[in-house]
Amino acid sequence: IPNGSSTRTGSSVKLGIFGGAFNPIHHGHLVIAQRAVEHLALDKLLLIPTAVSPRKEKRSIASPEERLAMVRIAVRGNPILQASSMEINRGGTSYTIDTVRSLDKPNVKLFLLLGADSAEGFPKWKSPQEIAQRCTIAIAGRPTTLGVQMPKYVSRVRRIPGPLLEISSTEIRKRVSQGLSIQYLVPDGVHRFIRKIGLYRQ
Repeated sequence: IPNGSSTRTGSSVKLGIFGGAFNPIHHGHLVIAQRAVEHLALDKLLLIPTAVSPRKEKRSIASPEERLAMVRIAVRGNPILQASSMEINRGGTSYTIDTVRSLDKPNVKLFLLLGADSAEGFPKWKSPQEIAQRCTIAIAGRPTTLGVQMPKYVSRVRRIPGPLLEISSTEIRKRVSQGLSIQYLVPDGVHRFIRKIGLYRQ
């Protein structure tokens, strides 16, 4: 397990996986992450930026390294949330099944955290049945999300209720390109990073 293992003896480590482009990471992501930690009693939640997402047709404006840096800034100070570079290090198209296989260990219980759009599109992912066999699927986000119906092969589903935060990375990138403020949409450190590097201006 990244950064060591649980101090509990004779019990499994509850490890959450939260993947995405995080282009950029914002408060909506972080609220979902924190609610999942609390609701599922996770020992660790990995936030894993994709190298290349199979579901994003447009080329990412921020590089994988820049997106990873923003995730690291966003989770700084929270010992349970951890930025992971594993998909970026692996390179190529990032498939969740590859990440799940690498993290699946005998003493680890995996929880895959999905937002609304991801949950609805899950059956079209690569090897969704194997993912469902290896992980508990945790669906988070909007109140309407809690009604998302998963395929029958998804035998372990948890629902993570959370506040309605209509924040999107697309909106944030658009606001930056228009010269509008993104204060309060992203953590202050991420805001400073975007301004310093000059991301999303075009």
